[in-house]
Amino acid sequence: VSWIIESIPLDLALNYEMREITVVYKKETYYGHRIKVHTKIEKSQTRYICTHDIINEDGEELTLATTYWE
Repeated sequence: VSWIIESIPLDLALNYEMREITVVYKKETYYGHRIKVHTKIEKSQTRYICTHDIINEDGEELTLATTYWE
């Protein structure tokens, strides 16, 4: 979850509060492995919705998450 939070832009993290998070763990990774976190941010009328995709160096999807910020 910390990798997900670290991918949020600082302005969003400082000015909004995370109200909800959903996480789907698909596969494990281990210390020393390289990962990438792709974050897509969408703004609705009342909040930001961020979708996060964590993948390993082989392109395998490890985790999917959605965070909701108000």
